[in-house]
Amino acid sequence: DESRIDRKAEAAYEQIEQVKTDIRTVLALAKIEKPSRITLYVADAWKYDFVKLMKELLLETNDQKQVIAAVMASPLKAHGQELMKLVPAILKDRSKLPPTLFAKEEEMGNFEKFADDLCDTFGCAVSIEDAAHAKEAKAKQAMPGKPAILVT
Repeated sequence: DESRIDRKAEAAYEQIEQVKTDIRTVLALAKIEKPSRITLYVADAWKYDFVKLMKELLLETNDQKQVIAAVMASPLKAHGQELMKLVPAILKDRSKLPPTLFAKEEEMGNFEKFADDLCDTFGCAVSIEDAAHAKEAKAKQAMPGKPAILVT
């Protein structure tokens, strides 16, 4: 019965599975067999506004100049330097946009709910942090639907 499917729960589960895959990739690239801690950084709040706006704009146009003009005409302009990198990257590869956009607090809650599962899967401590308050440079790479991952 299709009406009984909880699409948000399904999307949260898929997001966690993707994060597990991403962590495995990081572990392989860093040649870390037994991590001591994994930290997931959830993106700054403004990036959620940006992704929402990008999804709306991409329904109307693929023109980079139009998209940049619209983004820079919004309150997001305060993040201009970062936006000038993000917009072309997303136009080039739309898979950088999450299929389901959760609110920041909801996404953070989803990761916190699955933290024990991640601990069990990788055999180490897992923490979920807000990139906005992080001192770690890696945290700036976090995007909605794709947290930054730091493995130690």
